[in-house]
Amino acid sequence: MYYVREKKTGNITLNWKGFLSDWTQQDARTSYGNMYEFIKMLQSKGHVPQFGKSVLYIRSDGCAKQYKCANVLRLVQWLSDIFKITIDWICLLNK
Repeated sequence: MYYVREKKTGNITLNWKGFLSDWTQQDARTSYGNMYEFIKMLQSKGHVPQFGKSVLYIRSDGCAKQYKCANVLRLVQWLSDIFKITIDWICLLNK
């Protein structure tokens, strides 16, 4: 889910975007690919401007398969560099 403040009215809308797949691969590469497409879509709509004007706050569920290695940290940094935004990724660990 993500919130967007409409420029003309100032109203805030709640939106849902999901990446569903029956592919068995679930690792940092999968998260990177999905997030790449998500940020690209947000920027194409003008919701996440580049060059220090935006922080994208991400809250994820802490799926062990997707976040079990240091590669995810490198991939998040690449997304930040590619799209020229700041990313604050909060990972809630499953207990």
